[in-house]
Amino acid sequence: MKHLFTILMICCGLSTQAANKAFEKLTELNKCWLEQKDVDIHSLPAFTMQSEKEWIRTHLSLVEKTLRTRSMAHLNEAQKHNRMKCLDDLNQYWHEGNFPINDEYSYRTPIFIDKYNNFCAVGYLIKASGNEHISRMIAAKANLAYVHQMNYKEVFAWANENGFTEDELAWIQPAYPPVRHTKGIGKGTDGEIFELYADNVNGKLYVGGNFTMADSSVTANSIAYVTETGGNYTWHNLGSGVNGIVYAIAEYDNKIFVGGTFTQAGSTQVNNVAYWDGTAWHDAGVAGKVNDLIVYNNELYAAGQFDIMGGLIDVNFAKWNGTAWLPYSGLIGHINTMEVVDNDLLLGGDFIYGIAAKNIIKWNVANGFQPFGNSIENEVNDIEKFGDTVYAVCTRTAANDSALINKLKNNTWEDAAPGLMMFQFPPDPNRSFKTLCAHVDTFMVAGDFFLSPMVGNYAQNTYSFINPIGVANWINVDSAVNKMTVFNGELIAAGKFQYGNAGFGWGNVKLNHITRKSYHNPTSVGTISKDNHAITIYPNPASSSGTLILENGFHADKVMIIDISGKEVASYNIKDKKETITLPQLATGNYVIETFNANGEKATQKLMIK
Repeated sequence: MKHLFTILMICCGLSTQAANKAFEKLTELNKCWLEQKDVDIHSLPAFTMQSEKEWIRTHLSLVEKTLRTRSMAHLNEAQKHNRMKCLDDLNQYWHEGNFPINDEYSYRTPIFIDKYNNFCAVGYLIKASGNEHISRMIAAKANLAYVHQMNYKEVFAWANENGFTEDELAWIQPAYPPVRHTKGIGKGTDGEIFELYADNVNGKLYVGGNFTMADSSVTANSIAYVTETGGNYTWHNLGSGVNGIVYAIAEYDNKIFVGGTFTQAGSTQVNNVAYWDGTAWHDAGVAGKVNDLIVYNNELYAAGQFDIMGGLIDVNFAKWNGTAWLPYSGLIGHINTMEVVDNDLLLGGDFIYGIAAKNIIKWNVANGFQPFGNSIENEVNDIEKFGDTVYAVCTRTAANDSALINKLKNNTWEDAAPGLMMFQFPPDPNRSFKTLCAHVDTFMVAGDFFLSPMVGNYAQNTYSFINPIGVANWINVDSAVNKMTVFNGELIAAGKFQYGNAGFGWGNVKLNHITRKSYHNPTSVGTISKDNHAITIYPNPASSSGTLILENGFHADKVMIIDISGKEVASYNIKDKKETITLPQLATGNYVIETFNANGEKATQKLMIK
């Protein structure tokens, strides 16, 4: 009986957590959920990892259900009739699902009418009642405003005529997340991609993996390259390719070296490494799997799990001398990745070096292998430097694994995102981080995962680990990402996936294993397009708990500070065109300053806290 009671208590606890997480998600769509005294959060449906579009449906359906149960004793008969008619219209609206699409602003915001003529819920109700001109007027003057920020007598008159309070209209109105677009690179490939190598000097993106065709018409056999002109991408082969899988690509000595597991390149017999000289393939083989190739100090290195001289086991690391590979032994296991950092070559994988190092180590010609102050416990899949910090990402082997994103500090590896994986949903130990990439001022991590690092902003297979506010820089795809790089200024991701925009519900895009990230207005946090009011803030960067001077020319009377998750961290009422405000204690990073005037017109500016 005690065991049964314990199980029941655990089930109740899990149910409560799921309900609370659903409530947190709903409050991100609309903060007015916090004000609804007649909503029992324990009766909410359990949290599920559904698209943003489906969460908007859920929000509107729950609001409709509650509004139908509220007393109408204070309303006259006309108001009662109009209210129920509007709720019927709301039901039709959320079933149809033609919600505004936020593809011009890189933060969550209301949109009364988008550029595709999709109306928000409140705008739709006003339109359905025969007052479309009111909706159009609001969109022209305050398209991004919340209901409580609007000051138009037409809105309040409409609400009264149709039996709604201003608070109820505010509860109906959700804010829409930024849509991270994925765009195809031609028609992609017909199989999984494992490697990308960007030659930005010569304008070529090399692609390696396990495929036969590229762009549906180019016979490529696991290795190809892409060129771009005016936004048009063209695929090219390198002869007839190789007969196996390509995991590594590097350019060296005006040749393209590829490594992996294959025995033939073109018509040439090879052994897992070959190079293309522009017209033909040549052997540069080793006995075993090659995972990475890199140029360090103007010399070519290979890493993986291979043998070179017949008797050596677990060499795994070697240098090309122009005709043969020179081995460096000492690591037991296999190497997945190499990265040049300052004057050293960092190696990561699943290996040991005596008793001094595990899974990560540095090497240089003068000193050989040099352990760090500590090891990384999980298998290392990628290493990347961002700013002045080196990061490493790992394979997840157990549901309670932590420290899967590590950073190097004072020669010691430490968890770069404590607790991040505890939000992974579902708790699948096979999902892992595989690759890192710096893109402009954003640091991306990708792999095979569902991640909910902040309420509502869940990521599927890519996530902007370090992300300035105002840049919607991660994308969602339907399966694993194996590699990322930057080509012609765009973030390129490749892997096992076939569709993009997965998880947002605004239409999937067929990608076939490779995509480029694209979104509108990428360097701006957005302003109202019709009014385009300007604000000036200084100093910027500012100091936490310091003062900030704000100037505006459109009679703003309220200022809000929004953090990276889209949550309000402070708000102020202002009176003058030039105001000095005292900042709260804020963490170092990027924020958004939003200002509103009495009509709900809005202007936005980035703020950096140093």
